[in-house]
Amino acid sequence: MKTATCFFCYAWDEENIRFGKLEFLRKKIKEKAGNRVEVILDKHTYEDNADFDVLREKIWQYDLIVVFFTPDYKEIVVDRKAKKNKDREVLKEYDIILERYLKEYNSAFPVIFEGDKESSLPKEFVNRNARIYDSFRITKTDKKRYRVPDVSQTEYNKFLNKIVQTAIHNCADKSEEYKTAEDALEKLFGLTNNVLIPQSCLVIPELYHKIRLQSCMFIAGRKGSGKSTFIKKFKEMDQKYFEEHYKKMMPISAETFNYEIVYELLFAAHTNDKIVVERYTVMCLFWEVYFVLYTMVIIRAEIEDKIITRENDDRYDIFNRVTRKLFRLLGMKVGHGSIDLENTEVIKQIFFTSAEMVDNRYLSALDEIDNDNLILSQFSSKFTLSSIIEKEFTQKELSDFFKGVHKCGHKIMFSLDGFDTHSEDFRITTSHMNPQSEEFKAREEFERLFFRTLLEVATKFKEKEVKDKIGNQIGDVLDFCIVLPKDRYDQIVQDDRDVIKRNFGSLSWSALELQELLTKRLECLITKIDSTYIVDTKGSYEERMNKALSFFPGLPMSIEMHVNGNVMRMPLFNYILRSSFWRPRDVISNLSKIMSQVVTVSGDDWKSNGVCMNEENIKLAIKKNASQIIKKEFIGEYKHVFRNLDDVLERLQGHEEQMHVPEFMNIIKGIPFDASFSYDMNDINNKVRVLYQLGIIGLIYSKGLAKRQHYLNHICFEFNEGMEPLEDFLKMKKIDGGDIQIIFNPLFAGRLMLNYNTNELIGNWSTEYISNNHINKGAIHSL
Repeated sequence: MKTATCFFCYAWDEENIRFGKLEFLRKKIKEKAGNRVEVILDKHTYEDNADFDVLREKIWQYDLIVVFFTPDYKEIVVDRKAKKNKDREVLKEYDIILERYLKEYNSAFPVIFEGDKESSLPKEFVNRNARIYDSFRITKTDKKRYRVPDVSQTEYNKFLNKIVQTAIHNCADKSEEYKTAEDALEKLFGLTNNVLIPQSCLVIPELYHKIRLQSCMFIAGRKGSGKSTFIKKFKEMDQKYFEEHYKKMMPISAETFNYEIVYELLFAAHTNDKIVVERYTVMCLFWEVYFVLYTMVIIRAEIEDKIITRENDDRYDIFNRVTRKLFRLLGMKVGHGSIDLENTEVIKQIFFTSAEMVDNRYLSALDEIDNDNLILSQFSSKFTLSSIIEKEFTQKELSDFFKGVHKCGHKIMFSLDGFDTHSEDFRITTSHMNPQSEEFKAREEFERLFFRTLLEVATKFKEKEVKDKIGNQIGDVLDFCIVLPKDRYDQIVQDDRDVIKRNFGSLSWSALELQELLTKRLECLITKIDSTYIVDTKGSYEERMNKALSFFPGLPMSIEMHVNGNVMRMPLFNYILRSSFWRPRDVISNLSKIMSQVVTVSGDDWKSNGVCMNEENIKLAIKKNASQIIKKEFIGEYKHVFRNLDDVLERLQGHEEQMHVPEFMNIIKGIPFDASFSYDMNDINNKVRVLYQLGIIGLIYSKGLAKRQHYLNHICFEFNEGMEPLEDFLKMKKIDGGDIQIIFNPLFAGRLMLNYNTNELIGNWSTEYISNNHINKGAIHSL
């Protein structure tokens, strides 16, 4: 594990009295952290001929800065123009610390070292919960050694734990720092796959607040919508709130799950037992056990990181005893900081062990019933969460453990992502089997129940509907953020339509959010090229983007379009947005192609702003990228649920970009749809519904009708106006071509070889529309 760095900043005193106390703290923190935290003590850690200008800049890199405020420190900050203060090194350091603190709340931690809040704390830190040194005053013994009085040990340990925990946390979650402009260009604009972006580039979608309130627990999102980044950056979106409300976070990637082993243990090994115990019940039990073990692992991680210690927490003994038992069960060692939540072995083991515990229940349940008077219901009634967990832990241990977790006042966020690719392996293996075989049917049932029961158990935990005392206790302390690919969600709905009523949200993006995302990345790149570049945080994102683009002279701010003899110009951002599904990956990829053109045209001098771009080159780059988006991000995503999607696209080639409804209906009437959606794919209206929801087609309303329907734009796609225009269209049955027509998504112009025969430039959204756009991002419209 990487060593975290912690910087102690204070107003130097000539007598070095402060140094002695801080040196004592420095050593104790290093000892407490097991050498995982290095403390740099201002001035005294430096060499004699240190270059303070260089050392001062390192403040930007330290994982944590602890500022020890005193009355003289505050005086230096407040009366900075005084002759005795203006050249003080501590003032120069404070300015950097403050700038970083305002950007990253968790980067600096204040301590009132001498004096009180009024006399020592600068106004910028007044609202921060500062630790007061008096509460754990360090004294000097007769032998000139420092010690902490027994009465202060509790507060002292809390302070050490806070410093160690925060430094290690920041080190693990540190945003990417780009040393060169080339490095920034490569990582910010998708030229490599990179989710570690600077905090300044973070865009918080509306869905974040719904997850935090738990009005939404599950996310269905398409590839490229930013699901993985959302999970990775969740705690960074509001670090202060996360610290105050949650325990350590262990984001789980489903890529670590071994589906084959769990299938063998829970299904294949008990083919005949499904008569007495429903497979649905077995899969529910698996997830119930998994959530319990996950909760225990989080508590153990806090013990290992010394957040929970015998000295500062009266629940330590029960937490330690139960979690030690757990890790013996997992076959893993604990102690001396050995539990790393980023270690996939822990995740793998609790997944396997949960299945193993349910598997073992089959045998132990038989031992508990009257074999001379075997009743099937008597056997199945033994399959409860408590009956499994209490085989490893006593009732009292479990009761005391969960009571202790409730007393924490902090919840545990269960975040799960990564189903997009890994579970395909299990599905592909199944697809190669005989569809009439029992194993094929069992594997398909396992996969359906695997996802369905995951959602149902999480929901029952939160709503306290688990018919088990342990399950209902867990629901009070667990929050959920579970991400499913859109096709998995559709599959669940096909089996259980009631799932639509549950707490599902969609990770979709408005035009303004996407503009914010691109603007922040451009500004990050430019500030690496030119440190004097000033980011106007008060300006609109349209103004900021235009300023950022104009940094590269010769880069066109708009693109010329020729439509039916007319010449129109489209803002560059609109052009980028036009060739996308309104997803982060699409727009980042499109801008990446343009920035690549900047480098290609300018060569080694691209940073000198001497670029002169050709609009046609930009058009060609975006057109080629559109083909890649369709092939990799679209057809690749839906190939297993819309099995002949490629063929359907072939049959739609060569048509007009905009056409009357009867004409379009006649075309798709003769095209078969081989899909596993919950709709009847022989129904022509459902074919329209599918093509619209996938973003292949849109609807163009007359401006008068669009206004009456309260749409922001009369050009309606699923990704900019949601499903409402389509549902309204189907209800109105306006198929005469007067008020509503069918249009193809401009993204598919090249793939479908569309003919443009209109005077209207599709997808040229106005500035007003982009500013006001707000689709219902919380809604899920299932296929």
